[in-house]
Amino acid sequence: MDLGISGRTAAVAAGSAGLGLGTAKALAAEGVRLAICGRDATKLEEAASAIGGDVVSIEADLSNPDSGRSFVEQAIAELGHLDILVTNAGGPPPGTFENTDLDSYQAAFDMNCRAMIEMCRTAIPGMRERGWGRVCAITSVGVKQPIEYLMASSVARAGLTSFLKINNC
Repeated sequence: MDLGISGRTAAVAAGSAGLGLGTAKALAAEGVRLAICGRDATKLEEAASAIGGDVVSIEADLSNPDSGRSFVEQAIAELGHLDILVTNAGGPPPGTFENTDLDSYQAAFDMNCRAMIEMCRTAIPGMRERGWGRVCAITSVGVKQPIEYLMASSVARAGLTSFLKINNC
C-alpha cells in the first residue's frame, strides 16, 4: 500500500519494542526516514537493524518529561525536520483504586502524558510552519472506557487524549 509518505521523516517514541517497533517498521516500509527512542541502547540498535532503512536511534527515558522534548530535538537535528510524530511509551504497572498510590499516578502522568505533551510542543510548531505534519498517539482503549485494573494508565492517557483533541492533533 502506498500511503504517500515516502521521503517523509518521523520520530517514533518507544520504537525499540512492541507497538512502537511495529509502527517504525511500517513507516520504514513506506520509505520514511526515522528516529526511534528507547531506554536500552542494545535494544535500540537491535530494533534499528530489524527496521532497516534510514533509522537513527536515540536513547531516551520517557519517565522524565524533559526526555520527550530532548528526543524530538535530537530527531530534528538528525533528520532536518519532522513530518510525523508518533507518541508512545510503556505502560505503568497495573493497579486498582485500592492499591494505586498517589506517586504511581504522578509517574504515569509524567511518562504517558507530560513527556508526550513535550514531544508535541517541540514538533508541532515546525510542522505548522511547513504546512504539513501528522501526530499519531499510541495510547489505550482505556481513554474511552477506563480499565479498572489499569487506573494510573487510564488517567494519564485520558489526559493526553484531551490535550491532543484540544490542539486538533
